[in-house]
Amino acid sequence: MAVLGFRIEGLRPRGEGAESTDFQTLRRKIAVRLRAGVRASDVVAAVDDEAFAVLLGSLLGAGDADRVAAKLVAALAAPFTVAAVDRSVAVAFGIARYPHDGREAERLLRRALALAAAAPATSSTGAATVRGGDGAERAAANDER
Repeated sequence: MAVLGFRIEGLRPRGEGAESTDFQTLRRKIAVRLRAGVRASDVVAAVDDEAFAVLLGSLLGAGDADRVAAKLVAALAAPFTVAAVDRSVAVAFGIARYPHDGREAERLLRRALALAAAAPATSSTGAATVRGGDGAERAAANDER
């Protein structure tokens, strides 16, 4: 089992609040793309205005979570059309694996989101997102105190 945390940048243009129809539409479109990229048994959830989590209930191989995360990042790289305007987002992600990163659901979610918060966000024009790294590991460790 693994939890993927996704931090999404570029959801809100300047001056647009969480109550904006365009903001809510873009969030829904992101959720649809995430849902389309995983199995029916997996769970996709919005955890706050700019973060999503994906629960992969079972993994067959050691690299499965990494492959799914890369596939989802690629799916989010294509622009979204909202109110006849193409909008792009930047994505950062983190992966927490059971039992290595924790045994409780809350701890796995916190770790995945902390790794996503510390990772560089990339868009379709940026470099590849790298999971973890020294800064991300420290951010995740600080979150678990």
